[in-house]
Amino acid sequence: MHRDRHLRKIAVIARREYLATVRTRSFLLAVLLMPALIVGSVAVQTWLARRGASEDKTVVVFDHSGALIDGLEAAAAARGAEGAAAPDGDERGRSRFTVVRGDPADLDDELRLALSARIRGGELAAFVEIGARILEAEPPGPSTMIAYHAESLAFSELRRWLEQTARQRVLQRRLLAAGIAEPAIERALAPVVFEGSGLLSRGADGQLQRTDAAQAIAAEFAPLALLFLLFNAILLTAQPALQAVIEEKQQRIAEVLLGSVAPFDLMLGKLLGYVLASLTVLVVYLLAAGGLAQHYGLLGLLAPALIAWVVAYVAVAVLLYGAIFVAIGAAVNDLKESQNLMLPAMLVIMAPLFVWSEVVAEPLGQLATGLSLFPMVTPLIMPMRLAVTGAVPMWQPALGLMLTALTALLVVVAAGRIFRVGILAYGKAPTLRELARWALLKG
Repeated sequence: MHRDRHLRKIAVIARREYLATVRTRSFLLAVLLMPALIVGSVAVQTWLARRGASEDKTVVVFDHSGALIDGLEAAAAARGAEGAAAPDGDERGRSRFTVVRGDPADLDDELRLALSARIRGGELAAFVEIGARILEAEPPGPSTMIAYHAESLAFSELRRWLEQTARQRVLQRRLLAAGIAEPAIERALAPVVFEGSGLLSRGADGQLQRTDAAQAIAAEFAPLALLFLLFNAILLTAQPALQAVIEEKQQRIAEVLLGSVAPFDLMLGKLLGYVLASLTVLVVYLLAAGGLAQHYGLLGLLAPALIAWVVAYVAVAVLLYGAIFVAIGAAVNDLKESQNLMLPAMLVIMAPLFVWSEVVAEPLGQLATGLSLFPMVTPLIMPMRLAVTGAVPMWQPALGLMLTALTALLVVVAAGRIFRVGILAYGKAPTLRELARWALLKG
């Protein structure tokens, strides 16, 4: 009977916290704003790419060797004709480049300054100096190199095109000078198609099945999208838990509640409410992801088993990190005092953002496997591995979930002890050592 009363109180608190969380404008805006930002960023990038494709770019070339300028002009003209002939929306409809022939005899420091000013003013995109001995491999120096001058030295479309075209022309002229016939050179310089593909499997009919190329490419980006989905599902509920507890402490609401419910029951009810709120966020995100995947024919990326693991890991992750944030909120007097105590927890949560590329590149490697079994980051690392490959042994996500759940249980118990002491304590904020001492206190 006593036990049932405790469970009813915890359920009432969990329901109250869940409704109080999901009914706020900030929560609804955060849930809806994140997918909108993702879709909006893709739309903006697409619009910027199309807008950039409609802009002509002019580059002045000073060819001291006289060997490349004709080829660059011809390549630019061919590129412009190809882009003009491309249908609307075709990827080939990219920026057109105009190569202006500059007189190497006129090139001096004053002209370089004048050209730089024209680039800053938007009149030119770049100017290029081709060394007089560019066709010679040695000795290295200004006379055997190409100098590219532009506002940004990043690998823009113009720079990539110039490098590729100039390199091909130089190689062609060197091979001609070596006595190789031009038809043989054209065959040798023909582009090599390098197409990435997934692993093979044997279908029910006994035939070999290949991974669809589009699905293989999408699978490379799915783990990163999944990481941010998990990251936001956790933070959108765990971090507001800190603020809610601080507000209740400041307004003395917690003291009223503790008159009818035990501190641990109050904290556990709050945590369960936050878990339900995070799962609500997750469902919204998964429905949005499912709609996009179905639209692009990539629904196979959202395997039911993967979704089940994601839901389980989000639940234990919110218990784990939510308990930490709730304990910190009970121990401090305002948000400013909580910042120093939150820093270690936030660093742990953000750690997967720094290693995700290695995990995706080598999902079965020692680093990825080891991190995915470290309970504090398992909820973020393990789903990424499962999204990349189906070769992860099932005992690993099962063990990771068990270790994370056990860790979450220990953290919840320790947080309950901190909550019991801190929720009624006022004055100077405790240090980490004092929090550790509170966590070891038995009621």
